[in-house]
Amino acid sequence: MELGFKPEMVDAKNTSRTCPMCGKLGRPNKHVFKCRKCGFQADRHLVAAWNIATRLPMCRPLPLAAKALNEPLEIKVKGEG
Repeated sequence: MELGFKPEMVDAKNTSRTCPMCGKLGRPNKHVFKCRKCGFQADRHLVAAWNIATRLPMCRPLPLAAKALNEPLEIKVKGEG
């Protein structure tokens, strides 16, 4: 704000319950959101952050590949086969 940026307010209602792919309203199962309509699955906090970001006019993120969200992250350690 000191540099002249103006904060933008976003209504966060239902952001962790709305599928960022198809827009269907659902209910997270503990920390995981799984859409019953399209099958999209991710951490509910990621879903909320994604939905909040898409509501900002200046921040329109590209959809993440489903492969990046549904497959476990494999980290290769140097020296391992």
